[in-house]
This record gives sequence, structure tokens and C-alpha cells, in this order.
Amino acid sequence: MTGDLFNARYLDCQFDETIFPALGGEDKEIKRKDIAWNATSMSFLDPRTNDSELEVQRIIHLQSVANRLPDAFIDTKKVTKSHIPAENVPARLEVPEATLTQPKASESQICRSVVDHLALKMQILEREKSILSLLIMTLM
Repeated sequence: MTGDLFNARYLDCQFDETIFPALGGEDKEIKRKDIAWNATSMSFLDPRTNDSELEVQRIIHLQSVANRLPDAFIDTKKVTKSHIPAENVPARLEVPEATLTQPKASESQICRSVVDHLALKMQILEREKSILSLLIMTLM
């Protein structure tokens, strides 16, 4: 024994002292009591009434209705959408056949389209720069 104290934390565990001894070295004899399902001594606290019978019938009816419902909604437009965009994506995405059969673009085509896009952006920036310079001239 080193005398060190180690702490452990288990969130979802239950310590059963009938199997393991209690901490502190005490030998306590814990008696297990079985659950009495048909205890009549407590029935006066919650007597059976017609209201309780009706409530049980309602619960059984609602459970049967829930069991008969379909597993998925047919009209997705009526379903409330989540604020998380990933939750609103359908479980299966349909990919058209045309996109699967198109030939892949070569590297030169991709580079050409990127260069064209950058050239267009440069033209837009040049126009905006000239407009801004004209506005500055008019304000002075």
C-alpha cells in the first residue's frame, strides 16, 4: 500500500453494497426487500375510479393510434424544418444519370475556366476602381 488516494468518477454506475463491502470497513448486513406488486395496504391512497379506468383506455387507444402511423411523412413540405441545415437534408439524394455519364474535365479545361473567372473578376475590380475614383473627384 502506498497510501495514495485515487478518486474515480463514474456517471452512470450504481454501487451495489450487497455485492461489494461498504466503504469504511464496516460490515453492514443489508437485507434485500422484494417488491410487492400486489400490495393492498396502500390501495386506499389511490383508489380505483371510473376516471382512472378511462385514462388507461385513452392511453391504450393513443398507443394503438401511434402504432398505426407510418414511419415517414409523405409530404415533406408540411414537416417543420430544423434550424440546423444538415438536419433538413433528405436521407437519400437522387443523382441524375446525366451527371454520372458526363466526361470529366481535363486539367487544362479547369485551369482555363479558373483563369477566365479571375480575368472577369479583374475587369469588375477595374470598373469599380474607376467609378470610385470618379466619385472621389466629384466630392473634392
